[in-house]
Amino acid sequence: MKKILLIAWRNVWRSKTRSLTVMGAMVVGIWALIFVLAFMFSINTGMLKNSIDYQYSHIQIHSTEYKKDREIKFVIPRVLELEKQLSEVDGIQAYSSRILNNGMLATAHGARGVRIIAMDPKQEKLVTKLDKKLVEGSFFEGSKKNQLLISENLADKMNMDIRSRPVITFKGKSGDVGEKYTVVGIFNTGFAKFDELNVLVNRSEFGKSMEMPDAVHEIAIYLEDPNNIEIVRAEVRALNPELEVETWNELAPELNLINEQMYLNMYIFMGIIMLALIFGIINTMLMAVLERVREIGMLMAIGMNKLRVFFMIVAETFMLALIAGPVGLLLGYLTVMVTNSMGIDLSKFSEGLAEYGIDQIVRPVLEDKIYVVLAVNVIVTVILASIYPAIRAMRLNPATAIRKQ
Repeated sequence: MKKILLIAWRNVWRSKTRSLTVMGAMVVGIWALIFVLAFMFSINTGMLKNSIDYQYSHIQIHSTEYKKDREIKFVIPRVLELEKQLSEVDGIQAYSSRILNNGMLATAHGARGVRIIAMDPKQEKLVTKLDKKLVEGSFFEGSKKNQLLISENLADKMNMDIRSRPVITFKGKSGDVGEKYTVVGIFNTGFAKFDELNVLVNRSEFGKSMEMPDAVHEIAIYLEDPNNIEIVRAEVRALNPELEVETWNELAPELNLINEQMYLNMYIFMGIIMLALIFGIINTMLMAVLERVREIGMLMAIGMNKLRVFFMIVAETFMLALIAGPVGLLLGYLTVMVTNSMGIDLSKFSEGLAEYGIDQIVRPVLEDKIYVVLAVNVIVTVILASIYPAIRAMRLNPATAIRKQ
């Protein structure tokens, strides 16, 4: 076997141009594949993270009636007791209790329907981190009454800025209520639909205005480890089986579908690249076999059996991959590291990206297991690609091959 490997190694470098061309193609293919996969993966994970951070959290709690008919009277019962129990559940990093209502925001420049999210600012900072998305103003600071946060998009459309004082009309316990609010902050989450629809107010003040000071329609929960989501969901559901406890993938099944499809698309793309490599390697190794028909015939004539000829060709192909594979993986890894550090600016496409919650600066990243999968795929691809040329060499007739001109 050592002699076979030695012969195969020498054969690799007999035609340096051909060998380097094959290795170069493999390096470029692996490098490009890693970068594209990292780019796809970062866009998908970024979109998913933004959706969880700013819209859904990991888990949400509602009353069963509220999920069927979003009336303000369907509040979560015994909410103070539930909040105390949630603070004792392992795995919950933070939670935010909210009042949800629909209203009409009116200014001198017109009126617009909005969804009012009334929250406790301290709780909300730990769950959605919306305070990090402010482009102007503050996040419910000071003692000023009826503070309002609006999106940058909404501010532009309604011609509002910091210190604007719109009137919001909404439904209260005894009927419609109209309150004047002061814009203290303008945010931009990167989600166009969320930003256009939602305005943020202080829960304690808003609850009093609705004449429902203890009302809570929704509790959003953020976990320490998203992998424990089903375990935590089960514990939360056990606290009050009558409540509706849903995970983000139940609240947004389209996001879950996109997440699952992303991995499928990655493996399909990987398969396409590997298929292209297979045909490239087969073509090159078949040429190498046909160029050495007389030589292979001579080896078989002096005693090298067909099995050894087969392994010699396979070994030559494997050695090419053994050199090119690690180089391609290393170049791909370094490219991902550099582009992750620098970021790829997609601000020219910001309007379209905002529809899906994709960040304007994309930082490619790839799970470690993908590198392992790639390395295994390269090995399998090379072995499969070497089989046909090796079989062609093995089937040569020594007497006929020696006479080949």
